[in-house]
Amino acid sequence: ILPPTTLGNYAALAKRARIVIANDSGISHVAAAISANQITLLGVTDPARTRPWNSKAVCLGNSTDGWPSLEQVLAALKGSLR
Repeated sequence: ILPPTTLGNYAALAKRARIVIANDSGISHVAAAISANQITLLGVTDPARTRPWNSKAVCLGNSTDGWPSLEQVLAALKGSLR
């Protein structure tokens, strides 16, 4: 969890992070733009329309099934950190 910061500082931190976990928002798209490893949490949006354009992005949840469970997020995190 980050304190308030600038978009540029966030991008620099995300680029250096092992993984970024974010909801489907602007910050997940910034992480995608810099090719960060990321897990994006979707709950009410359609991943086909709003997912980050990054082959490294793991997207969990969707408009049909809703938000992912904690177990799903932890499993994705474990798999992504290998």
